[in-house]
Amino acid sequence: TLNNYLLEGDYDIVLFNTVLYYGANDKKILIDNLEPGFYSGVDLVKNSLIKNVPISACNKIYRLNLLRSFEFAFPVGLWYEDTVTINLFSCCEKIRKISEQLYFYRQRSGSITKEFSTRLLERYSVFSLVQAHLQSQSDEYANYLKLFYGKVFLLETLNNVFLYADRRKDREKVDIVIKNIKKLPETLLLKQNYLALPFSKQV
Repeated sequence: TLNNYLLEGDYDIVLFNTVLYYGANDKKILIDNLEPGFYSGVDLVKNSLIKNVPISACNKIYRLNLLRSFEFAFPVGLWYEDTVTINLFSCCEKIRKISEQLYFYRQRSGSITKEFSTRLLERYSVFSLVQAHLQSQSDEYANYLKLFYGKVFLLETLNNVFLYADRRKDREKVDIVIKNIKKLPETLLLKQNYLALPFSKQV
């Protein structure tokens, strides 16, 4: 059983593979790039920030004492709240990744990953919670947080906008989302760094 994995190595967390499941045609896609093996909390934080492992609370089992000692809780009422599990990883000492495919994430219309709303901006609220915690832990996460902002917040939010927003009905809401993204300090820093690149690298 999964519990045996926790007990046999005294691990804080055991991870297993995540598979996107498309029930209509029984199609399955593995989306986990983290190799089976043994990791530290720092390792898992970094792999999560660059999305080698899906950011989800559902593809792992946790030692109860870890949750209690960290006094872990999800932010109430926010979309993408399980992103803050990254904060929990930074408190771990021993983590194991196993090769079994045990989390099947059914893909369906109507989920928050496949709809447009101004609540997409709540991604930034959750990102800020992760950023504040990791910055208090170590300076070594700084560049990883920049990648995390660009790949997880910026690109995925824009992806939701362009794929799922109704160009006529949602025009005002789209403007709100885009204006908010443009004025965020991390977006301004990305723009500044991009413009500082030689033209050949910009292209």
